[in-house]
Amino acid sequence: MKDSLLEFSPGYVSGLFDRMSATYGKVNLVSSFGFAHFWRATCLKSLAVEPRHKCADLMCGMAEMTTLLKQVNGVSVDAFDFSAGMCEGAKRAVARNGWNDVTISQGDVLLLPSDARYDRVAVTFGLKTLAPDQLNRFAQILFGILATEGKVSLVEIYVPRARLLRLPYLFYLRWIIPAVGRLFLGNPDCYRSLAVYTENFARTENFAAMLKSVGFTVSTRPLFYGCAKLYLAEK
Repeated sequence: MKDSLLEFSPGYVSGLFDRMSATYGKVNLVSSFGFAHFWRATCLKSLAVEPRHKCADLMCGMAEMTTLLKQVNGVSVDAFDFSAGMCEGAKRAVARNGWNDVTISQGDVLLLPSDARYDRVAVTFGLKTLAPDQLNRFAQILFGILATEGKVSLVEIYVPRARLLRLPYLFYLRWIIPAVGRLFLGNPDCYRSLAVYTENFARTENFAAMLKSVGFTVSTRPLFYGCAKLYLAEK
């Protein structure tokens, strides 16, 4: 697929997710056959969250990961997303659950306050929308906001390396998911853009090396035969 749809400016990407905000949760769940939820649950398990931990949910979307973090009693969560539409959905989730120790903030994760400190940080399905220089900056920011002995877990949609799975997966990514997007949104272009971001990230990423270069101890693992990838970074 051509990279003509690749655009990494914060204004463009936040606008893209604003347009998808009404349907993103449903399309993400349906198009991943429910695996998106299980991959977030894997992210949570890898973090080994404990009561009284202060957590951050970066690129929080509709607060799906925040909802999982709040399964641990006594955990507080600061959630960030630069899409106004996504933040509104996240705020509705907070209000619906009556959480008074969760904050939702609209803002760019590359501009997080330097004095913020978290015991655990979760990032799900947002890495692909960052350009290489932004990913390098993000790695530095993650190291800076993490408390000593803290953990960061990141999950991103990936492209399987095995040819027998890769080719049908790419067809699904390029054509079926945009069709699902058309069904829910009436326009497949936003979800077609996500396919381009996913392919580009899988083709060019060296994020684990970036995390190591700033001082993290890093481990990675493929999820469901390489359809997603988990990064665990420890300080």
